[in-house]
Amino acid sequence: MERINYKEARALLGPRKNNSKFRNKLFWLDNVYWHSKREYMRWQLLLTRQQKGEISELRRQVPFDLHANGTKVGRYNADFTYKLDGQLIVEDVKAKKRPDQKRSATATALYQRSKRHLKAEYGIDITEV
Repeated sequence: MERINYKEARALLGPRKNNSKFRNKLFWLDNVYWHSKREYMRWQLLLTRQQKGEISELRRQVPFDLHANGTKVGRYNADFTYKLDGQLIVEDVKAKKRPDQKRSATATALYQRSKRHLKAEYGIDITEV
């Protein structure tokens, strides 16, 4: 049996399809890469609320280091953080859940673990929108 190299195999297989795990479409808008249209629309709504003075200190893609016994074991990136009446709100944009689901399909086991870890370490609840 004859072996072929990587380039020959890629030529036979054709171009790669870079489908996202959850079918969201990464796109470039307003000089920023957005993970989904839903995330972009939420950002626009939060910007409007900030301009009206309802919220303050709006930020996107905010990293939180997760620690265990003084050692960094991971990182959670919040889609958005802002202050509402002086309280820090952390939001994560998730796909809509179907009526037969307990939670959204994008709320993976890793996300659920990170959510619990963030609550335990920082005392912060993540709001899913």
